[in-house]
Parts: sequence; C-alpha cells; structure tokens
Amino acid sequence: DREISGRFYYRLKQVDFSGASSYSNIITVEAITLNDFVLEQNYPNPFNPSTVINYKLIGPAYISLKVYDIQGKEIQTIDKGLKQAGKQIVEFSSENLSSGVYFYNLSGEQQNSGRKFSLTKKMVVIKWNVSLNY
Repeated sequence: DREISGRFYYRLKQVDFSGASSYSNIITVEAITLNDFVLEQNYPNPFNPSTVINYKLIGPAYISLKVYDIQGKEIQTIDKGLKQAGKQIVEFSSENLSSGVYFYNLSGEQQNSGRKFSLTKKMVVIKWNVSLNY
C-alpha cells in the first residue's frame, strides 16, 4: 500500500485449528501521498557490473542524474530531461569504472513551482580480477 493515499480500514480474521473464527478490532490507517523528492539507495550496493537507481518526483521536473568520483569529477550523466511525477528507475553500468567509491546526484527544478532540489548518495563498485592458472 505504499504508493496510494487515503484512509483504509484493516482487520484480521483468526481461524483456530477447530475451525472457529474471530475478528480483531478494526484498525484505521491514513496513507499520505509523496510530498518530497526522494533519491533511493542504489541496489545492489556494492555492485559489479550494474546497479539500479530509483528516484521519485512529486511533480513534473527537469532533472539531471550524474555520477561523480571520490574527487568530485563528473563521470557520467545517466538521466536528464523533463520527467513526470512518480517513480523513475535507471540502470547504471560500471563497465568503464575501476573499483572505488562513487557518488550519484539527482538535481533539478520542479516544472510548476520552480522549486529546486539536489540529493546525493554514495555507491561502491567492486571489480573482481580472477585468473585461473592450471
């Protein structure tokens, strides 16, 4: 129920081994809508050769999703442009990267309000060099 909003009512039904049943009291849950921009942790992390980055927008926004190395040098822009409200899913490949710590930054401006945002997370690339000598 994470992606919905409104008031919901839940109750549990318990069924005993004898077949007798009873209901719990009704529980009211108020679900709220997304009210801020979200940049989720990439998964998997650490990773090799690729990972998925999810982010959520509260409204249409012009965004830029970039990857930086530990020294702050821009490595790659992996998503950009006008995106609609909701969850966005981006796959990132570490094919041209060496092992190490990297940062990904989602920055942008909401189309209707002009509200600017910038969110950053850390990710780790681990490359395994395996050589088999027979």
